[in-house]
Amino acid sequence: MRTTDNNGGRHLDEIVSDDEKYNVNDLKRIANIKIENLKIDEYPNLLLFPQKWNAYHDDVYKSEIFSFSNDNILKTNNIMGFLGLNDTNITICSRFAKDDYNDYFLHYMLKKVMAINVVNLSHSGGKNKIWNFLVFLFPFFLKRALSKGLYKEYINKEYNNANIRGVIDVKKHLRVNTPFSGNIIYSTREYSNDNPVMQLIRHTIEYIKAHKYNNILTNNTEIFANIKKVILATQMYNKNDRQKIINININKPVVHTYFIEYKELQRICIRILTNEKISTNNDKEKIHGILFNGAWLWEEYLNTILADAGFEHPRNKTGEKGYSFFKDDDTGKLSGRIYPDFIKKSDPPIIIDAKYKYLEKYLKSENDKLENKYFKAGNADYYQVITYMFRFNSKTGCLIFPYPGNNLFKKEKTLLKGFNKQTDNDKVILLGMKIPKPEKDSTFKNFKIDMEVSENELKNELKTIY
Repeated sequence: MRTTDNNGGRHLDEIVSDDEKYNVNDLKRIANIKIENLKIDEYPNLLLFPQKWNAYHDDVYKSEIFSFSNDNILKTNNIMGFLGLNDTNITICSRFAKDDYNDYFLHYMLKKVMAINVVNLSHSGGKNKIWNFLVFLFPFFLKRALSKGLYKEYINKEYNNANIRGVIDVKKHLRVNTPFSGNIIYSTREYSNDNPVMQLIRHTIEYIKAHKYNNILTNNTEIFANIKKVILATQMYNKNDRQKIINININKPVVHTYFIEYKELQRICIRILTNEKISTNNDKEKIHGILFNGAWLWEEYLNTILADAGFEHPRNKTGEKGYSFFKDDDTGKLSGRIYPDFIKKSDPPIIIDAKYKYLEKYLKSENDKLENKYFKAGNADYYQVITYMFRFNSKTGCLIFPYPGNNLFKKEKTLLKGFNKQTDNDKVILLGMKIPKPEKDSTFKNFKIDMEVSENELKNELKTIY
């Protein structure tokens, strides 16, 4: 079955077509589970992006994946993706992709944010489709992990030479080196790149090479370079050791907080390499799927556009490039950590807040009336950007949101005199980036071209501000 995020509550009869299968009991088991209660050990086949949802100020992690009432009303929240149980699968598309069965908008954002080489990737929610999606995500998570350098850990290595640097294995030495030829068998503990985690990544690479989507490993020079790093670091690779390496990694997950990206990559590698086991009876009763926080994805997508325009993107998830509200007069200690979505350190600075929500009513066509079910931006939508404007002595703040109208939307609101002792030139601007509506039978390539036009319109409009 198929619906959109924030659907307001829809009866199953509106969602399910006659030829689609589902089980109400399966839906009830998936529904009403809060994101914050999803534990990796309990839901190993359910992947969340980002991994730390509570790092975002929209509180989406406190909501359910979706709710399902006794009168068969299914209500979704700010979450996109697909998930299922047994033969019941549900796809949650973006509500900004009007009449788009292929959900090109979600695919396009994922392509830009995660460098997924995806063309018409259908995601009905089945387990094989989820596995294919993991293959496409692999280069993205490999890149993130390698940004911390090659993973190292202590491993036991055995040698048979004359340069003794460890504990001698007397029994094995007598068995192998008799008659004595000058070599001694000994073992030593070394801090090495060639360890089970890196071996797992190498096995995943070799596995994907034999897959029909193997071109993702050579999609660009950066991916190719990352693959080469792993290959050079894993000289002990042996194809026959695959199951042993998988078992080691299942029983010994990465725990060091500095290498959290490797823990995420480790999980994906295990899922890819154990694809056949996903369909076994042991996993049959487990919820499976991939879910995306819409606010996070929209913010990261905008970063691919705004970075070239000189906007800094502080990340509250990782604690990078944050700022402070307060300074203790006695100790000089900074406190009140804040992370504006985007800030351009011009003179004066410009603040941008990303909003994955409707902030203005829109016309379906020039002859239609305004869609009344959508609302205008309220005071709460302005509070944060105005607060940041005050902190950085900014004269201009922007709220950028997806807009399914026919053109780029723009509306300016002047801040009253007295704000930060500035003039009436201080303003907050609503900018709605046009999300194109695909024509019937149009391709992802056509949608990509239309989105690039919308991106250029947004960038050109921003140039008039700074």
